[in-house]
Amino acid sequence: ARRSRDVLVVHAAGRSTRSRSDDAAAAFGRLCEHRWSIERLSPDLHVQVRSWLAFTTRPPGDAVAFLEDQGVFVTWLQGGRRVEMTQRSRHRWYEQLGAR
Repeated sequence: ARRSRDVLVVHAAGRSTRSRSDDAAAAFGRLCEHRWSIERLSPDLHVQVRSWLAFTTRPPGDAVAFLEDQGVFVTWLQGGRRVEMTQRSRHRWYEQLGAR
């Protein structure tokens, strides 16, 4: 990433509909571990890691609340290949960009 507004995807993984909730919890754990290790092992780069999970459908409200409480941005696909974001995630994203 060259500028503060650039986005660099470090890790992306798909999840089939047959995956269990244990698989989802493990994926979230790996996401947190990646964030922690990048920030800790690269302090001279002044990297700010923001975790972002994209779902194929809107996740349950309690899952969204948990993820956002952990500082994760939450998005999901809408009709017409549009992406939707929760109001809380959208607000935090604009704050990160310095727009609000």
